[in-house]
Amino acid sequence: MNGYSNLLEKLDYLNSEQILVVDQAHDFADKAHIDQFRRSGEPYITHPIAVAGILADMRMDFETIAAALMHDVIEDCGVSEEQMVEHFGDSITRLVDGVTKINSLSFSSKAEEKARTIRKTLLAMAQDIRVIIIKLADRLHNMRTLGPVKLESRRRKAQETLEIYAPIALRLGMYSVHNELEDLCFHALYPMRAERIGRAVEKRKAQNQQRITHIREEMLKLMEEQGIEAEINYRQKHLWSIYRKMKDHQKRKSFDEIMDVFGYRIIVKDLMECYTTLGILHNHFKLVPGRLKDYIALPKANGYQSLHTTLLVARGLPVEVQIRTEDMDRLANKGIAAHWTYKIQSQYSSQQMRAQQLVSNILELQKSTGSSEEFLEHLKQDLFPDEVNVFTPKGDIVVLPKHATPIDFAYDVHSDIGNQCIGALVDGRAAPLNTALKSGQTIEIITSNFAKPSSEWLNFAVSGKARSSIRQFLKKQKMEDALHMGERLFNEAVEQSQAESQLPALTPDTVQNIFPEISEGIEGVYREIGLGERHPVVTVYQLLNPSQSDAEELTDQTKLSIKGANNLVTNYAHCCFPVPNDAIVGHISTGRGIVVHRTECRNMLKDMRKNPSHWIALTWEDNAEDEFLVGLTIQLKNQRGVIAKLASEIAACYSNIHHIVTPNIESRLGAVYIEITVNNRKHLATIMRKLRRLKEVVRIQRQMP
Repeated sequence: MNGYSNLLEKLDYLNSEQILVVDQAHDFADKAHIDQFRRSGEPYITHPIAVAGILADMRMDFETIAAALMHDVIEDCGVSEEQMVEHFGDSITRLVDGVTKINSLSFSSKAEEKARTIRKTLLAMAQDIRVIIIKLADRLHNMRTLGPVKLESRRRKAQETLEIYAPIALRLGMYSVHNELEDLCFHALYPMRAERIGRAVEKRKAQNQQRITHIREEMLKLMEEQGIEAEINYRQKHLWSIYRKMKDHQKRKSFDEIMDVFGYRIIVKDLMECYTTLGILHNHFKLVPGRLKDYIALPKANGYQSLHTTLLVARGLPVEVQIRTEDMDRLANKGIAAHWTYKIQSQYSSQQMRAQQLVSNILELQKSTGSSEEFLEHLKQDLFPDEVNVFTPKGDIVVLPKHATPIDFAYDVHSDIGNQCIGALVDGRAAPLNTALKSGQTIEIITSNFAKPSSEWLNFAVSGKARSSIRQFLKKQKMEDALHMGERLFNEAVEQSQAESQLPALTPDTVQNIFPEISEGIEGVYREIGLGERHPVVTVYQLLNPSQSDAEELTDQTKLSIKGANNLVTNYAHCCFPVPNDAIVGHISTGRGIVVHRTECRNMLKDMRKNPSHWIALTWEDNAEDEFLVGLTIQLKNQRGVIAKLASEIAACYSNIHHIVTPNIESRLGAVYIEITVNNRKHLATIMRKLRRLKEVVRIQRQMP
């Protein structure tokens, strides 16, 4: 029966009515897959039976088992959802549909296909968390049977599993699934390394077998003397975890330096016995400093609870010991899957709540990201397990990714808090927004109604929620700036054309007829002008001459004068560093808006000859108060302290050094390239005059391409 009898033996925890539904699901799937075979040559039905068997080992409910048996019938067998609903009802059908892969959509790239598939699977979790549990079991069996798969496909599936599905299993607390997935991926991606580390582990185990047995007996004796009934199991670190520690570029270690390859798991009856056991062990064995972790008082984000300590036992052998109750151990192995077996225990509802919180975060993340690939990028960051636990001023715990900053904390509390953040207090003291947070700290965010996110935050924001929220705000702000800039450019182009009275009424229908590719009316036209995707003079020409499809008659004689502005759709060229009072022109660049150049810039002169319609004349605001970068090349005598003198003079002129390059200086003369901030051309002239007065300065020249 293709293994189905073995599955039925595992389902002894279900009643007869539930078994009947499972039987019907098996018969339905068996008929649907009747002529299908796996790459190994086995009947295809063996795969869903194996997936259901994995879930039966977790003691999942009958609906999950039935859905697992039929999880490929919609995708591979042409079975409709209506047929599924008719035979098995809405609940099981939703589970089957949730794990069905996307095949009917067309994608621009393999990366997008993978991202969209994962996105759909994860969002299906919002309806029922069991969807992802079935998906994990499906992926686990596929990884176990990768042998007949081509090498390229095998490596691609392993990489995807390592990046997405193993971390999801970890976040849901399913450690046994997580560890096996990682080891299977390790063997698929790096078979020789996995084999070599595996042999090293077995060799060390054989060398220490006698000591391993002796230490376990010694621990059992200690527990018995204190009247504690304990189950002590030997545990071995999984291969991928060992390899990852060896590969870590910061802690790069040899295999012999890995402390916790072997360890013990002590299972006791209740919470108090956990701490009593810890005290007994620390009193008898030597503790390795810095290796004690209390995940009972401060559980991991996935609900994992246990005490961890590393002891030096016989002949200084370091072993990690985990101490937990039976309930904690069950949760550690099954994670969220334990919820369906032990629903009556209230603490398992907290595990369900953690899983639903993960789903809620994923839903919020997908709403604030544009493409599926961007969603996948942020999701990877949030799934990886390294984390810090910090507190709100009210004492609530907030779990953040490793290296998280107050910005990540602010956005985790609420998007509006993040958008209005102007400062932070860490343990009551003011701290920069790029401060890396540590577990146990209390964070308070200072906000202002007039604050807004900065693009610089993306340099240190870590969490997917923070990064996507910042990008979303900046994108919205950029669109608003583009709208205002585009309207301004358009109106001045109309004024210069002296044809305002001839323009048609800019109604949505008129704009749609002349610019059918724009669906947002005149505001859409303004945005495209502001973003540099449409030339304002050409736009006016098209409105005046709707019957002509192009504007080739326009030449560089039709120039548009505007006043420069410092916003998200105006950028300053780093090839010539324009500042206020310089003669300037603007290059309309797709996606970047207007890029401002000095009129002497050689890059500008070259492109203007080729594409004159891309350039417009600009003037400066009379009261421009912004800071602008300027590049200076300074030839000087090589004397001690000369750089310090330069910096001192620049600072005295109320300017900041943004960047400095000091290449190899010859014995007597050398050149320094320096970028400083100035307010305008007059400010720059003052700085250059002061620097020329230094006896060490031979020549000073402004940067020009």
